[in-house]
Amino acid sequence: MRAFRILTPDFEPLGEIAGYTSFSLIRRHFGVGEFELFLPARGPGAADIGVDTLLMPVGAPEKTVIVESLLYEEAKAGLTLRGCTLDGLVKRRLAVPPRVSEKTFGWDRVPNPGDPDVPAETVLKHFARNNLAEPAGLNRAIPNLVIAPDLGRGDPMRGQARFEALDVLLKDLGEFADMGWHIVPDHQQKLLVFDVAPGRDVHAMVSLDMGNAGEMKYMLDAASMRNIAYVGGQGEDERRLILAFGDADPGRVRREVWVEGGSLELPDEMERAGNRKLSQTETKITIQGAVLQHGAFQYGRDFDLGDRVTLKTHMGRLEARAVEVRETYARDRPVQLDITFGDAPVTVTGMIGDLQNTVVR
Repeated sequence: MRAFRILTPDFEPLGEIAGYTSFSLIRRHFGVGEFELFLPARGPGAADIGVDTLLMPVGAPEKTVIVESLLYEEAKAGLTLRGCTLDGLVKRRLAVPPRVSEKTFGWDRVPNPGDPDVPAETVLKHFARNNLAEPAGLNRAIPNLVIAPDLGRGDPMRGQARFEALDVLLKDLGEFADMGWHIVPDHQQKLLVFDVAPGRDVHAMVSLDMGNAGEMKYMLDAASMRNIAYVGGQGEDERRLILAFGDADPGRVRREVWVEGGSLELPDEMERAGNRKLSQTETKITIQGAVLQHGAFQYGRDFDLGDRVTLKTHMGRLEARAVEVRETYARDRPVQLDITFGDAPVTVTGMIGDLQNTVVR
């Protein structure tokens, strides 16, 4: 098991954790990851840990995590730490649009209305820059956070936001564009770097036959699928502008959803809001598997989070992206790897987040 370096939010060293009971880390390609660490409360380094402390696995700085909660169990003399990956800093911000006046706000749109679409990377970094690194209100900036240079990667698209939770906005935009994102540390410069993660198409195969996979589970979920979106725009009562978007055959295969568009008045803006909602409610195809660290192709060496690999199952072969990885380390046990390929499964937390962000203003 790797040791951890204990750091302040400004990367100043506090100590080291060499002995712990277990460590579980979940990394997500399109969203915020999380972790759980069990260790002796009286062990070396435990007294140096507090909320917002950084824990960096030795030799794996990209897996640095932020402590958000501590639980001390006196009878067991144990300490449980929980928190998020560095990407979790985006949970602390909303997508705040520019002010129109002292008391009113407008929209944050990229590109500007009338301009051609821009690469997905440009859209994601626009909202990260305006709300994390270089916001209009300087008290909103995350200290030491910078945006990596824009290389113009990804398909052309547009984005607009008005007080959405920033983590939900980036997740939705990333899934729509098939463009991951993350925050990684630059310990030499003592900086946090926001960058996109397009992922790679690698020549790696995961299967029981190759000896690098254990149990595989295949799931197709259409329970939340919708194919027609009614978008409500500007206006009130009978004079309100309402447009429908999507494509479906008549009858029981037609599944409808309402999108609250608030003050939207342009049909193309309403169409983007409808299409974005429909992209979030497509049929989900997921393969979850226990990946073994032997065989021809290994996680961390031949492929990583965000990479598209070939999966060979009894149902056939398909190309799928690794969208979520759970790594579990325990004393006297081999590392356990559980990887989700395709669409990340719907969770209760995700459903609550979708309900809280139904309004597309």
